[in-house]
Amino acid sequence: MLKNTVVMLLGVLISNFAFAVSCIVVGEKTAKVQSSKGEKSPVFLADDCVSLRAVSGKAMVSWVSKDGKVRFAPIGANGPERHPVVGSEERSGKVVWAELTSTRETRRPAFMRAFGDDKAAPVYLPEAGILIKPKASESLKIFSVEEGIGTLVVDSPKAMPFLIPRALIKLGATYQLEWTTDGNVEKEKWKFLDAEETIRLDTQYKEIQESGLDQEQLKIVTAMLFEQLKLATNMRLLLSTDLQN
Repeated sequence: MLKNTVVMLLGVLISNFAFAVSCIVVGEKTAKVQSSKGEKSPVFLADDCVSLRAVSGKAMVSWVSKDGKVRFAPIGANGPERHPVVGSEERSGKVVWAELTSTRETRRPAFMRAFGDDKAAPVYLPEAGILIKPKASESLKIFSVEEGIGTLVVDSPKAMPFLIPRALIKLGATYQLEWTTDGNVEKEKWKFLDAEETIRLDTQYKEIQESGLDQEQLKIVTAMLFEQLKLATNMRLLLSTDLQN
């Protein structure tokens, strides 16, 4: 009898633990959602997605599935219609929220760059291009790299924002970025996704942009997509930009 009771208790504990999954809540700014940490309005990270309950307005849980598909599910009076599973599906929300919170608290002026690594970082180039904003004292040069030979394709004036358009880039190719600050040069390499990967990601990217979310929420959900697909450079660059951009 005691053994059966212990087994039942363990089953309950395991069940409760299995459903303690996090997610990002998006939706109307005026919506009210009851969470494990009290009543909140979008956008926020919910530690226990299943416990969410709609109080007023329209709100949704959001996550990115293992196949890179962005998911949304309405939150009702009895909870969300669907939710992510523990593990990889909730990871992107946690990582992005941690990055965003850190960015806000420390007010970092630029995204984190992985210097000193010869391995090129994979980068997605949206149809609208990638906006680069050097720091006040920085200038940037971009070289295409083929068979060890670098060819200058961009030479930006100091501190001037500029757009990297698709027309300038060969998809699937590797480029070297050289950031110069007060005479010091730091280098990093980007390998843009090939045409097939880019077209596939265009569809997912477009679905997010047409979701009806405000600019802040679009940024967060897009960053979640990048994180799930292991596009860390895209994620950090996106989160470092001002919301109005």
